[in-house]
Amino acid sequence: MQAEYPNHVWTYDFVFDRTLDGAALKILTLTDEFTRQSLALRVAESFTSREVKDVLQAVIAQRGAPGFIRSDHGSEFIARDLGIWLAVQEIGTQFNRPPAKVILEELGCGCRGHRVA
Repeated sequence: MQAEYPNHVWTYDFVFDRTLDGAALKILTLTDEFTRQSLALRVAESFTSREVKDVLQAVIAQRGAPGFIRSDHGSEFIARDLGIWLAVQEIGTQFNRPPAKVILEELGCGCRGHRVA
């Protein structure tokens, strides 16, 4: 499926990095595939499906819901509670390899080398 208009298909994925002292960082990315706009970037040591849902709720409150959301098979994305919530919101899901990392590279969002507070 290819995005045909804004808010048609969103992609979410995780990017991994480390702090200067070696602590692991997990970065949740949320992107509109049609506009290639970054809708959210959240950084934490780990995420639960509930925390992913909270990010989605905040973005949906601002822009409305997408028709579909695409992700890989990460445990946070395939969790039963998140799947039920997406179904209730009438947001379709697609599980495959999302282009989020490619989009981030195209946008020049190289997070490495930048200090994260």
